Amino acid sequence: MLSFNNALWIIGGYDNDNGISSSEVWTSTDGTSWTLVTNSAAFGPRHNHASVVFDNKMWVIDGMIYDEYGNQSQYSNIYYSVDGSNWVLATANPPFEIRHSHTAVVANGKIWVIGGYSFNLGALNDVWCSSDGINWECVNDGSNNSFTPTWMHTSVFFDNKLWVIGGQNSLGEVWYAQ
Repeated sequence: MLSFNNALWIIGGYDNDNGISSSEVWTSTDGTSWTLVTNSAAFGPRHNHASVVFDNKMWVIDGMIYDEYGNQSQYSNIYYSVDGSNWVLATANPPFEIRHSHTAVVANGKIWVIGGYSFNLGALNDVWCSSDGINWECVNDGSNNSFTPTWMHTSVFFDNKLWVIGGQNSLGEVWYAQ
């Protein structure tokens, strides 16, 4: 869920009733009454993605999909929107490993992508950043004094530090970097 332009936004997700990923976008100005903005956003059905507000846009980063046949796959792309209805592909193949269940935060004029899970590599502990959502820089490849590889964690920027908290595979750890 995001807060953007004085409204709450739900972007994509997982439909437990049907066992499939969603490409719906919903918005609410009060958290009680919700309006469907689109039922088929251009980013495609996905869940376990990361979403942030950056540069007056909503961003959707990577994620995964379950289709109606029970197949699962991961996305390696980044989309943004200024209205929740029209989504623009920012980059089709960011340089970081394809992932889901990662986190993204905005701090110091950049989007930061942290950890997650890759079907190819398993749990991840790398950190990437971008000042435009298109060009990405590896800040930490996970090999030097990094947090335990984890996914489904929480990340937040607080007190001029990037915090990585809990998640699968982390044994309840709390890490931070300046």
